[in-house]
Amino acid sequence: MIEKVYFVDSDNVNPYHNQALLEYYFHNIPDDSMVFMLWQNNNSVLVGNDKSVYQQTVISQLEIEHAYLCRRKTLGRTVYNDLGVLNYAFIMYLNNYDIKNQINVIYQALRKLSIPVYLNNENEICLNNKLVTNNFYLTKNEQCLHTGSIYWDCDKIKRAKLLKEKISRNEIINITEENPLIYYSEVKKQILQSIADKYGKIFRIALEEDLMEQVESFRSYQYIYQPEKPYTIIVKEDCDFSSVVIYCDMIKRQILHMDIYLEKENLAIKQLIWQVFEKMIIDDVIFKKRIKDVDSKYQSSLLKIYMAIKKESYRI
Repeated sequence: MIEKVYFVDSDNVNPYHNQALLEYYFHNIPDDSMVFMLWQNNNSVLVGNDKSVYQQTVISQLEIEHAYLCRRKTLGRTVYNDLGVLNYAFIMYLNNYDIKNQINVIYQALRKLSIPVYLNNENEICLNNKLVTNNFYLTKNEQCLHTGSIYWDCDKIKRAKLLKEKISRNEIINITEENPLIYYSEVKKQILQSIADKYGKIFRIALEEDLMEQVESFRSYQYIYQPEKPYTIIVKEDCDFSSVVIYCDMIKRQILHMDIYLEKENLAIKQLIWQVFEKMIIDDVIFKKRIKDVDSKYQSSLLKIYMAIKKESYRI
């Protein structure tokens, strides 16, 4: 149960600082609490941690548009931020983590502003069949991060110049396209009220550490461009529950570490994949033992993932 909600209101628009701040609270969540953060970034392209900068971004336009290039800790599509985008994050432990509850807080806030939004089946908030939000997720051990962007008055022309993926460029809609008289301050006020309605009294929390080292890490060439391949193998499969991308570090056909990206975020499915594959030696007998007690409706999909990993492991 969440006993306290701590609010971090970042007035820094440097995206490297805000990524460092997110990471700090992700690793320093107070017990039985949730940290909720709001911030804006200056002109920025934020690449998912599983994506190639060169494949996702028009590099030559970055300097022309005076835009920062950043890499997030979360996986998923590349997004554009400017001062017309309001970012939010829910940071908490796994026992309190519920994506539907969290996105519903944002949804209810926008509904109270009389914006005719609705939730799609991927827990994104939509308006006129376009996205008002983009949400991303990260779980590590018992720590959970749910972060998202609300398109209030984003510069869609600049966004289109910087992002390569056509779907990412064209699928968003700004709140101001529905009602140009809704101001940023009103959106922020309603979100905080919605947080209080759902979770109770909000307490401010002040950062007591110098983040300079973490900021420099996020702005480093090594981190942003990742010139060295970070994974031994990468496999992608279309499963019954979602398209899945598995990123594995392996040695001698044993999985040492894995990251999982689901096109349709589902924490229970992620946990299931981790339970089956984490630290596993690629061996048919071992795999059969691991899925013996798994619900039969998931076994064929897990077998597809196993066969893909097995095939790639022969190339190591």
